[in-house]
Amino acid sequence: MRKPKLEILKPNFTKLTLGPLTLWFSYTIPISFFIDDTFCTRVNDWSTTTGRHLNACDGGAPEARAARVPGPVFEARLAAALTAPAAISPATGGLEQT
Repeated sequence: MRKPKLEILKPNFTKLTLGPLTLWFSYTIPISFFIDDTFCTRVNDWSTTTGRHLNACDGGAPEARAARVPGPVFEARLAAALTAPAAISPATGGLEQT
């Protein structure tokens, strides 16, 4: 079983890997995730620092920026990813359901 991995990439920019799910945070806010060949990044609703973090996640190219989704859409997709069996299965190194 793989253990969760927390990486501090830069001040206020963190990456958390839980089994097949990888999450990126700007400060304490999830801004991007990757699971099952799906990459999802939200639009920048904050500051230039978060903008730099978003660009680090998706490359910041015009196509990548155009693919970013509004906050509510991102949050719904993230909630679905967090409740997906593969994301929480101990067999994949994710979190166990309680």
